[in-house]
Amino acid sequence: MDKMMKRVLKYLNRQKNPSSHTYNLDSDLEKIASAVKSDKEAVRHCIRCMEKYEYINWISNQHGTHVRFSLDHKGLLWKEYRWKEIGRYLADKWIDCLALLVALISLGFSLWSAFWKLP
Repeated sequence: MDKMMKRVLKYLNRQKNPSSHTYNLDSDLEKIASAVKSDKEAVRHCIRCMEKYEYINWISNQHGTHVRFSLDHKGLLWKEYRWKEIGRYLADKWIDCLALLVALISLGFSLWSAFWKLP
């Protein structure tokens, strides 16, 4: 998740009753872009990327063209899902973190003995 996605999700979740709010790709995109201090096309690409991560749902017209979108369950609770991702990452990499800690302690002892030689 990048900074633009975080800013857009924060803006969309600040709306009154975000679970039932829908956004128009024509009129609402400019408001979102000004709120997150970006341009309209960057926000459009961000929203397409958010769909890949299942943060939004598309609402199509009778011809199958995406015209509106709304926040999905994952988009409404994006902070909780982000913490779960971080937790899963740390659970997978705990041995690497432990090895890094041991290496830093070893480096500290080496630097201490190099600069303050004992008689």
